[in-house]
Amino acid sequence: MSMSLIQKREHLLIKFTLMLILICCIYMKMVKMASNKIVTNNFVRIGR
Repeated sequence: MSMSLIQKREHLLIKFTLMLILICCIYMKMVKMASNKIVTNNFVRIGR
């Protein structure tokens, strides 16, 4: 199973892009969770 150099490069590029998208998704989820925590903490503080 021999891949040409161009195919290898394309394969690596696709892998890299997918990894980048995955990292971005995880990062956004973490940011959302963090902001939700901050908002609820502020609400609790204001409530008291």
